[in-house]
Parts: sequence; structure tokens; C-alpha cells
Amino acid sequence: MESVPVTNENIQAALAEAPVEVEKPLVTAPPADTVFNLPGGLIQFDRVIKEVEVKELTGADEEALSKATSVARLLNTALVRGIVRVGDEKPDETLVNSLLVGDRDYILLRVYTTTFGKDLETIRYCTSCGTDVRVKIDLLKETPVKEISVEDTLFNVETSKGTAIVSLPTGYTQMEMLSESNKTLAELKTVLLANTVKKIGNTELILDKIGAVRRLSIKDRAAIDRELAERNFGPQLQDLHVGCPNCGADMEVPLSIAGLFQF
Repeated sequence: MESVPVTNENIQAALAEAPVEVEKPLVTAPPADTVFNLPGGLIQFDRVIKEVEVKELTGADEEALSKATSVARLLNTALVRGIVRVGDEKPDETLVNSLLVGDRDYILLRVYTTTFGKDLETIRYCTSCGTDVRVKIDLLKETPVKEISVEDTLFNVETSKGTAIVSLPTGYTQMEMLSESNKTLAELKTVLLANTVKKIGNTELILDKIGAVRRLSIKDRAAIDRELAERNFGPQLQDLHVGCPNCGADMEVPLSIAGLFQF
């Protein structure tokens, strides 16, 4: 076979030939219900991240969940293993703990529905007809989801010691509270306030946070706790209502995120 001399003319002729068609790998978008926006948002580097992608939990994930030694660890394991990305960020402990509790709860709800489907069947007692009935709930359609602006996640509460600057709780707060199963409600309130109250009057809460919120009056503590509760956002599973399939009466069917994952 006669060799072709390497000249500028021959190179230009080769480049001018029709390019070989290379088949590109097929890239498919994830199912629409696995990509969604947070009801709140993650503030990171002066930007608000809203988009999250989740995936179906597998047998390997189930094994990891079964090794969780507490409800706190169970929820964090489900988040780290169920999230594909938050914005462009891959999930890790730091990221999921930085999320606001309302956003964490919503992500967990979407991980659950992606894994098990949106329809949940449960048996509840109807007080109207006095029978146990099987009810079916569309978790995505029937669960009220409260949204909040990120500007409203930091707010003021007036106290007898001056204006308190308060932020909504994050995963760090949730983890600490769920790990304190032996504490009373008042002690848990102290943990909550110590993690959410940033400033009281002219005093920044940096070192003795526990002592600072303990020195607040019961009335002031109640006012802050009430404002935190009113600003609670995300899936309102405790407010679920369905009609009784026997008599049609309105039935309360309160659920919890932790309860969904204790399978």
C-alpha cells in the first residue's frame, strides 16, 4: 500500500473529510418527582440553594439504617444516603446538619415516597362510627407543606432583657434534641433555645449559651418557643386529615417523619 506523504495539503484534505459520527451515551434525566425545591432553602456563600435530588433507598441503605443507634442517627443516615445532591453539593454529615429542620423533614418525606411510593395505608380508629378502618393517604398530595422565605428564618422576639435575635433550628439542633431522650420538656426547651437564640439585648450568646437561656424568665422562654413553633415549616404531617371510608367523617391521621422510617 502506497504511503501518503505528510504535507500541509494532505493534512488539510484529511481535515476537510466528513467527520466520523460517534454515538454519544444516552443521558436520561432523573424522574421528575425525585427533583424538587425546598420549602425553605440552604443559605451558602451568600446564595440560596433550593433544588434537591433524591434517590430510592436500596438494600445496602436498609442495612445502614438498621445499624442506627438512635432516631437522630436514623434520620441523618436516611438523609446522607437518600440525597443525590443539594444544588451541586454532594451530601455529607455537615451538609445535612446545616439544613433547616423543615427542609430536612421535606427531603425525608420525598426520600420515603421515592422508595415506597406516595400512597400510605394505615389502620385508624374512627370516633364517629366507632370502628377501626383502613385509610389510604397520598403523602405528596394530602400532606400540607408550609413554605418560608429565608429572610424570615432569622427574626426578633421582645423579652424583658431586650430584643432577642432568634434563628430557626437546623439539623445540628435536631440531632442534639433527639439524642437527649432522658431530658424533661423544660430541659429540651433549654437545648432548643441555646441553639437558636443568637443575641439577647446587647449580649451575643457565644460562650455560656445554656446559662443565658436559663436566666431568661419562663414568660420570655415561652414567647421565643411560641414564635419558633409558629414559624415551623415543611411537611405538616401532624395535620393530616382523611375521610372515613365507612361513614365519611373527617379523621385526624397524625404522622411523623421518624415514624415513617422506623420500618
